[in-house]
Amino acid sequence: MKHHSIKETCKALSVPRSTYYEHQQNHVSPQAKRRKTLSQSIKRIYFNSRRIYGAPKILKALQKEGKDASIKLVQRLMRQMGLKINHAQEVALSTN
Repeated sequence: MKHHSIKETCKALSVPRSTYYEHQQNHVSPQAKRRKTLSQSIKRIYFNSRRIYGAPKILKALQKEGKDASIKLVQRLMRQMGLKINHAQEVALSTN
């Protein structure tokens, strides 16, 4: 199988190379789209729980919604968004 250069491919298709590179820059991978929607769901669940839910409970809530994720992915996305559980509020709620 012969690999063609971008220059050759663009020339054969009568497409400017700048159009190819512009498309490459604007392309969002399916994984990036999935991470973005998962991040939005994680934020929603996190703030609805009054910042008490950690990754395990958020994962269970995501699974109830039919979203597929792993604990490691939820932990990583929470860390990237800076979401941490509020221990003081968790203790105050559990003593009542």
